[in-house]
Amino acid sequence: MTVTVLGFVFVPVTLVCLFVQPSFLFPVLVIASVFQGGSVVNRTGGDFAFGIPPFFFVAFCIAVRYLVPILRNGRKVLLAESPIRMIVIALFWFWVLAVASAFTLPRLFSGIAVYSPREGLESQLLEQATLTWSLSNLAQALFLSLCFTSILAALFSLRTEMQARPMIKALYIAFLIVVLVGLWQSVSTKMRWDFPVSVFNNNVGFNQGYDQVLEDYDRVSSTFSEPSYAGAFLGAIAAGLLAGYLRGKRTALQLALFLTVCLVLLETTATAGYATFTATVGLLFLYFNPFIGQQHVRRFLARGWSAVAGVACVGAIFFITPKLSQAAVATSVNKVQSLSFMFRIAADLQALSVVRNTFGLGAGLGSNRPSSLLTSLLSNVGVVGTLLLAAAIYLVFKIFPGKKAPPSMQFAFFSFVGLLIGQMTALPEITLPMTWALFMVVLVQLSVAFAADAATATAGLPPSSGRQVET
Repeated sequence: MTVTVLGFVFVPVTLVCLFVQPSFLFPVLVIASVFQGGSVVNRTGGDFAFGIPPFFFVAFCIAVRYLVPILRNGRKVLLAESPIRMIVIALFWFWVLAVASAFTLPRLFSGIAVYSPREGLESQLLEQATLTWSLSNLAQALFLSLCFTSILAALFSLRTEMQARPMIKALYIAFLIVVLVGLWQSVSTKMRWDFPVSVFNNNVGFNQGYDQVLEDYDRVSSTFSEPSYAGAFLGAIAAGLLAGYLRGKRTALQLALFLTVCLVLLETTATAGYATFTATVGLLFLYFNPFIGQQHVRRFLARGWSAVAGVACVGAIFFITPKLSQAAVATSVNKVQSLSFMFRIAADLQALSVVRNTFGLGAGLGSNRPSSLLTSLLSNVGVVGTLLLAAAIYLVFKIFPGKKAPPSMQFAFFSFVGLLIGQMTALPEITLPMTWALFMVVLVQLSVAFAADAATATAGLPPSSGRQVET
């Protein structure tokens, strides 16, 4: 076992929080989620090299601290009348089915053709692996258990706005880390300086693609294992920032931050990032439509969209170089003509074949790796498991307060929506840390808002989350 640089940072910080201030474990978890390419401890001996991502180390400590209290006070995890209960119930059955599938289905359907989770898509185009139970199934079952336990623990312990506030601030810190490291990497490659990839890309269990080049342009991966992950995260965060800006008081600092995130997103030249940002901003335009509604609301939204468009034009004029433009076109417009696109399509078609060969049950969590989340869910946990997770996400959308939600809730919610879109595009991992971290933040925000509204309703006051659009 080898402790990494990230281990020397996250292990002591997490242990101090565990024994001194357990509620701070959740902000640390959110920050740890963006170090997707890193590890706190690596094991390289034997046939199965693996690393422990910072997110799952912190999640393990959360489970150690909160699992027993949750089991003892299971009925008190949520208010009986809270709509969050139905989300937790759907997640619970998804977790049960997924974990059970990891240990049973690889043996039940042993021998069928799958894409090995530990190999690249390109190397498996002509010859796929045969399904057999492996430590990847065990690892994914443990990772999913830690994700689910972290959400339960957060809902159990973070009941008020004051308790949840540090976790919201941690989300801002997390994406600022990604942006700053991305800028650092970009400047380093242009100036031919050394960039400490051994700090951010040290997980021996992952395929590391931090040094990818496209059209002679060095792509930015920041704290992630490859540019596609960085792009999807930044695209989602940029859309979330835009949602918070349109709903909030609107400052020049917000616009500058939005522009900076977009510039680092461009530096990734990631199709997943561009698709995430474009699709989510399109949804935002329909959501915050400046052409419908009352006149003062239309004017308010039109001013916001105009300011964003102006900043985008300034950024395009002063910061986008011909070299970057060529790389961006190559990774987006010309993507369908690339071998990478063909490899992804082939992997998804094989995943659908796995669904058919397993009669819709899937090959078991951690058994197959396609190129998108939907085909990953279908081929690993089956139709029923996919529907259970879809039901949980649908219920989140259903109880979201809409335009009445405050800017911080808009930011987290639309970042989560954007990241789901990014995963549907090119990120197949069911236990992707940044997605579960955002899921946790959104659920805590909704739970706290519901509890506050219930309390104010009891006192005869208007709901706290029912504020109208600020003008």
